[in-house]
Amino acid sequence: MVTAGKPWRHIGIHIAAMIGIIAAAYALYVEFKLEEMRPPAVPVAEKSTPFSAMSKPKSEYKAMCDFKVGGFSGSCTKVFESSYGHILSHWGILPKGHPLDLSLASTGGTVVAFINVLVPESLI
Repeated sequence: MVTAGKPWRHIGIHIAAMIGIIAAAYALYVEFKLEEMRPPAVPVAEKSTPFSAMSKPKSEYKAMCDFKVGGFSGSCTKVFESSYGHILSHWGILPKGHPLDLSLASTGGTVVAFINVLVPESLI
């Protein structure tokens, strides 16, 4: 049953979830562009092991979320390219490159979509 105060709260949660889905979609776009614009990998000469045979160079892509204003700067592309971009492998729960080692953007989009679509109104 919906009371007088709940409709606005319900609408607010769905608006926040839609903003989250848009942000996650943009983050996925940035991740795909990072991979697309990455130069080809080159062999590493100094440490020759099967696991470090190729180095992964940094991408040349700069996203809208990279900024530098005055003395402050931030870069979402650095986060996506770092180990934190795939948090489960960063924590050591899954090996790097595992199919379940989802990126932050795909995990965030899934969680926000779950909140927006599957959470019943009675729980809000």
